[in-house]
Amino acid sequence: MEAVVQALIHHPRPIRLHCRVQHYEWGDVDALPQLLHRPNPNHQPFAELWAGAHPDLPALACLSGRAIPLDQLIAAAPKTFLGPEILKGFGEELPFLLKLLAIAKPLSLQVHPDADQARQGFLREERAGIPRQAPQRSYRDPYPKPELFVALTEFFGFCGFRAAEAIAATFAQHPELKPLDKYFREQNHDLAALYRRILALEKDELAGLLHPLLERLAAEQERRFLSPTDPAYWVLEAHGYYGLEPGLLVLFLLHLVHLKPGEGLFIPAGELHAYLRGLGVEVMGNSNNVLRAGLTRKFVNPQELLRIVRFQHRPPQRIQPVVHPNRPEVQVYPTPARAFLLHRCTLAAGQRRNEQGGALRLLLLTQGRLRVDQELLAPGEALFVPPGISWTLEAEASSIYWQVQVPTDQRTDFPRP
Repeated sequence: MEAVVQALIHHPRPIRLHCRVQHYEWGDVDALPQLLHRPNPNHQPFAELWAGAHPDLPALACLSGRAIPLDQLIAAAPKTFLGPEILKGFGEELPFLLKLLAIAKPLSLQVHPDADQARQGFLREERAGIPRQAPQRSYRDPYPKPELFVALTEFFGFCGFRAAEAIAATFAQHPELKPLDKYFREQNHDLAALYRRILALEKDELAGLLHPLLERLAAEQERRFLSPTDPAYWVLEAHGYYGLEPGLLVLFLLHLVHLKPGEGLFIPAGELHAYLRGLGVEVMGNSNNVLRAGLTRKFVNPQELLRIVRFQHRPPQRIQPVVHPNRPEVQVYPTPARAFLLHRCTLAAGQRRNEQGGALRLLLLTQGRLRVDQELLAPGEALFVPPGISWTLEAEASSIYWQVQVPTDQRTDFPRP
C-alpha cells in the first residue's frame, strides 16, 4: 500500500476531492463550465459532476500530489474512512452519491429499483454473464437508488402518475387521444393497463395518434407561446429530440413539476420520472441502476420496467428545506431515505466553522472559496471527512456548500453484494 495512504489511515484528516464530469448528450454546454470556471470552447455538453465513490466515476482524492480514486481509498481501510455505524448498516461502501446535474434536453423516462429488486436483478444479470458496462445491462450494481434533486435554477420535470380523473381530463382536452380515452374507460381506469397499451402500440397506431396531435400543438406554438408549465410544451420538446415514440404519450399521464431555486423533489423506488431542464444538486443511494422507459436512444427493457414501476396515483414528493434548530445558516432537506441526509450551508467571507468529530461527511462547494487546514476548495470540488475527527472551515469568499451524511436514525437494510 502506498505510504501516503498508510499515513492517512494512521492520521485521518479531511481530504480534498477532484470531481469528474459525465458528458451525456442532454447536458448543458454553459451551466457547469461557468460554475467550475472552466472554458468550454468546443461546446461539449457537461451533464453530471460526480462527487462520490461509485466505481463508474469515483472522485479522486488529492493526496500529496497523488490522485487516488475514492472507492480504492475506502477499500484500503473501510473502518477508518466509513466508521463502524456505516459498516454495520451498509457494508464497505459509501452509501450515497452526490452530483451536480445540468439539464438542457429532456432526460429519458426512467425508474429505479428498490433494495430487493436491485439485489435480485444484479445477481440475475451477473449469472447471465452480461458485462456490467454492456448497453443492455439494467442493474450495474446491487443497490437501490432513491434520489433527491434540489434546484439551483428554475427546474422542470415529470414525476409520478396523476389521478385517473386528471388523465381523463387531459384526454378530453386533446381529441386526438380519444382512442386512449376510450380504452382507459373500458379498463375501468386501470393505469397499468393503459400504460401497457401505450407501450404495445404498433408504429402505424402510434403515428396515427401523434401526427395530428403534434401538428396541432406546433400550430398552437406558432400562434401563442406554449408555457413550460404546460405538458404539451414538453411533448413538443421531447419530440424534437427523440421523434415519434410511446414515451411522448406517457408524459400526459405524469405530474409536471416546476421547482424554484432551493426547492427539492424526492424520487422513491418505482416512481416513473423524467427531468427536463435546469441546474441542481442531486443526492442518491450509491447506485447507477436506471431502467429506461422511453425518450432515449439507449437500451429499454419493457418487461423488467413493468415489474418495477409502481402504478399508484400520488402527488410528487416536494421537499422544502427546514432551518437547522441550532444553526440558522444551515438548511436541512428531510426525506424518507435511509442512506443520506442533505444540508445546504452558507458561510460569509471570513467566517469560520469548527466541527467536532461526528459521522462521515461529504461536502460539495457550489459558490465561493473554502479553506480546510491547508486545502483550498474551489466551486465543483468536494471534501471527504472521515468519521470522528475535528476540523475547521474558513470562507475566503461568501460560500455555499452542500453537505451529505447518513441520518443518525438509519437502519440496516442497505443490501450487500
